[in-house]
Amino acid sequence: MNGRKNCTNGQASPPPETQSLFDIGNISPTKYFVSVAAGLGLLIALVTREQATPYGILSHFIQWQVQSFLAIVILLATHVVLLRYINLLKRNPWAQLFVTGLLGGVLFSIPATALDMIFKVDTPYNTWVGFFESWSDEMEGALFPVCLTWVAINAPWVRGFRLTHRESGEMTSSSKPFVAQRKPAFASLINDRTWAPIIYLKAELQYLKVVTEKGQTLILYNLRDAIAELPESDGIKTHRSYWVAASAIREFRGKGRQGQLVLNNSTEVPVSRSNLNHIKSFCEHRGIAIR
Repeated sequence: MNGRKNCTNGQASPPPETQSLFDIGNISPTKYFVSVAAGLGLLIALVTREQATPYGILSHFIQWQVQSFLAIVILLATHVVLLRYINLLKRNPWAQLFVTGLLGGVLFSIPATALDMIFKVDTPYNTWVGFFESWSDEMEGALFPVCLTWVAINAPWVRGFRLTHRESGEMTSSSKPFVAQRKPAFASLINDRTWAPIIYLKAELQYLKVVTEKGQTLILYNLRDAIAELPESDGIKTHRSYWVAASAIREFRGKGRQGQLVLNNSTEVPVSRSNLNHIKSFCEHRGIAIR
């Protein structure tokens, strides 16, 4: 998901008030969504425990955990497809979330109907007409809550809250001067305390991990768009999920038919097989050690 680009004279405009940084710790998107799914499943099971299936309360809790994780997986997959492969509503993150929520809700209602029958929440139907009627009822009841939930759990990142964390290996001495450079548009989503020369970018689901010499930040952004905003000479894409700054590369290491770049902060970044020769040539041209 992309941040909105507002540039003036080639410079990224200051972030609006709603995009101010709010430090809430740094966790991966996978851990975040797993936690959300587990929490939602538990909450809904507790609220609806009086509607426990004939199999008992334990089965009721299991059912809602399964449904909650299934909903999150479907929503994530829908969002990734719409953003990465269809590029829908590229400039409007709120519309992206809303459309993903609606389409994901429709897709989720199909297996949800089957699960209700398996757990005997609904009476099993022997005809397609009966199943379709049950599915219509399920979709009517699930569409709005699923869409609203998807928007709500992603709203903090669209509103400007960030997951940040500083690691000693990714920081330089405070005495090292910060080299002035033209900021890309996505820099407006990063707090000034964390913004510094970029070490590498990494795509994580619909998020972008931006690692600088002062720390790292997760933002809702597309790796491809972020790379397009950086000067071509600044770095290189080593893998479908990584872009590395040329100044941050210490050495290139071959690993069979693949390879890796070792960065100045000792981070190891994979090099895909398709990029191997290109990265090696890139390093040779810049006098970077090759092992």
